Amino acid sequence: MEERQLEQEAVLVTYSSRQWPGRKQTKEGNKAISEKFGNDENATKTTKYLIDPEELSKTAKYFSAVYSFYREMTLPWQDTKGAARFLPGKNYPAFKEGIDALIDAAMNRAEEFCQDYPRLIEEYRPRLRGIYNPADYPTPDRIRAEFAINITPQPLPMSPASLTLKFLGADELRKMREDLAGQWERQENNAMADLYRRLLEPVKAMAERLADPDAKFKNSLVDNLSEITNLLPDLNFKDDPELDRLAQEIKDKLTTIDPETLRINKRVRAQVAGEAVNILEQITGAGARFIDLTPEPAEEPQEEPGNPPSPEINPILEAAPAPAAPTLF
Repeated sequence: MEERQLEQEAVLVTYSSRQWPGRKQTKEGNKAISEKFGNDENATKTTKYLIDPEELSKTAKYFSAVYSFYREMTLPWQDTKGAARFLPGKNYPAFKEGIDALIDAAMNRAEEFCQDYPRLIEEYRPRLRGIYNPADYPTPDRIRAEFAINITPQPLPMSPASLTLKFLGADELRKMREDLAGQWERQENNAMADLYRRLLEPVKAMAERLADPDAKFKNSLVDNLSEITNLLPDLNFKDDPELDRLAQEIKDKLTTIDPETLRINKRVRAQVAGEAVNILEQITGAGARFIDLTPEPAEEPQEEPGNPPSPEINPILEAAPAPAAPTLF
């Protein structure tokens, strides 16, 4: 049977982005804390918001939506932080349509922010008072360049089956193919392990939540399973029959019951909880080809060591949530 050439069936995609952070470290804050508590000024770092943090959060949510979609629709491939991710060709059309729409929405929000930028500075200035510094702000004509999202597709490296190098002898070429095959196997297994983990986590959550007849839950307990079982066939790049079978079984047995029925009908709830436990065992068994999914034994609770109290900081100087990292076709 002819070996599959995966580089013909998928691409790698890289995500990058930038956002104006809207905050800046301030020596004045360090000095104020030092004067109040007597600590060395270099022992603290304080950050001031430059505009209303709610405006920054609005923009960050749009950028985060792009990044979350990028992660959801792709699989891990390379181990390094920020590395390219694996996008099966079957999932490319849905990925392209969805990511383009989300990037457009994020860029529209960035345009809106930039139009309001001078007003936002002036409105927040009274809250900063003595720590306001006009040098902290990009000029209005440069602020738009502070926002960007880029998604960059690139081909996969040559697979072992495709590798041909005319300058190598037969033995050297065979050795290189073997080394490359081992690397590809690890990367493929890592991607498949991610798929089994994605199945396991929401099924485990359902099994645990429904096992307690009095435990409350959100509709997302069921919705999360519907989403992954709808997405999984297009991510199953190895056409693994066990993965497809488990996804269909989850869809048939765990997603067809209305969440409200699970809340009020204890008999149905117990039945679905049992089905979830059974499927959880199947996922653990089938996924063992790629990853150990057996639960770790519970550790004895340990008392967390005490942390020294943090010095009081003016709310204006509190750090803003870190913006999501981002990137355009």
